[in-house]
Amino acid sequence: MPKAESNLNYSSFFTEKLFFWSCLVFLFGLFFSRAILSISCVLLLAAAGADYYFNSKKLDVKPYIWLFPIIYIALIFSGLYSEDITQWQIMLFKNSIYIIIPLAFLFVKKPNLKQLNILFLSFIFYCLVCLSINSISAVINYHQFLNDVANSKNIKPLIGPDHSELGVLSVVAFVLLIYLIIKCKTIKNKLFLGLLLILLIFELHFIAYRFSIISIYLLTFLYSFKELIFYKKMKYVWAIVIVAFIMMFSILMIPSIKNRYKNTITDFKSIVENKNPNYESVGQRWAAIKCAFEIIKKNPILGVSAADASLKMQQQYGVNSYFLIPENRIFIHNQFVYFVLCFGCPFSILFMFFLGFTIYKGSQNQHLLIWVILPFLFHMMIENTLEKQMTANAFIFFWLLLNIKKTENNSAVTQKTN
Repeated sequence: MPKAESNLNYSSFFTEKLFFWSCLVFLFGLFFSRAILSISCVLLLAAAGADYYFNSKKLDVKPYIWLFPIIYIALIFSGLYSEDITQWQIMLFKNSIYIIIPLAFLFVKKPNLKQLNILFLSFIFYCLVCLSINSISAVINYHQFLNDVANSKNIKPLIGPDHSELGVLSVVAFVLLIYLIIKCKTIKNKLFLGLLLILLIFELHFIAYRFSIISIYLLTFLYSFKELIFYKKMKYVWAIVIVAFIMMFSILMIPSIKNRYKNTITDFKSIVENKNPNYESVGQRWAAIKCAFEIIKKNPILGVSAADASLKMQQQYGVNSYFLIPENRIFIHNQFVYFVLCFGCPFSILFMFFLGFTIYKGSQNQHLLIWVILPFLFHMMIENTLEKQMTANAFIFFWLLLNIKKTENNSAVTQKTN
């Protein structure tokens, strides 16, 4: 009996470590390998299942666990009225992470504080590696890079995910760095993390990732206004002024930011003045939204099925091109409008209400949650975030990781009892 109990303790310790190492593999795949990312999702579930088996924990199914399975259920249901069953089956397989990753986090307890910090630092390190290599690429091809920015293009990453996915992951890295700096207790470590933060911000400005830069400034202003209004911390008045000065300085003095700013103004003018939106990034996205709403008007209750959405968009472009030539008739770049298009208005309204409710409840226990999730919500306004492999996996992972209740106190109580 004592020997069996000892083996059980060793197995329990091993499975807990296995899940943590699976998370590290997952984060590596998030930046450098889609194949490793896919494998790591299964590894997370296997490690979590083993941990549950050896620890015999009672399952605690909280509302936040259901957020992504609900989307998957809607996707399954949409197959009943889909015209392209083959594409529907492909989407079921591709989006299986909506089930696999939530199941993994259902079976495990939250990693301890040390493990969480290692996961955060690993994520930040991988992000900085990608940004640094892409920045070097921009320096080597500087004139071409500036020309691309002026024409609403981004540098093609030499390593890591594409600019859209890397952009939102970079903002999450910014939030995690701020969090670690605030929580860090030693001046030496604060200084080191501060230097990493400066490097991150500098590289994002240099390669002119529009989404990342706008999101960082917006998050900074939101946090400063929160501290100023709710807690009367007047020092944040200076923070707002300094950040506003840095923003204006960047627009005036950094060539890539200056080009990106001019390009953005031109993009918005094409919408306001109803000009030809071809080769205008924002203008093409606005045309895609108008195209999607024409389809939604015809299918407001159930939508058109996710498998048929792309075909329906192209058919609507055939009716009204919105001045776009065929090569610029892009698919909709907005996650929320995408849901309305694919699953109808009733589901989308209920989903957004449930999302808001679970964010509110989760942020009461873990304030970091809201600041990590906000970049993804911003991204959903301009991209189909949950339809892209890297951003979908990242959102699900951080959503579940930060929502799980803290277990450090429970562990401490258990150790005292023993």
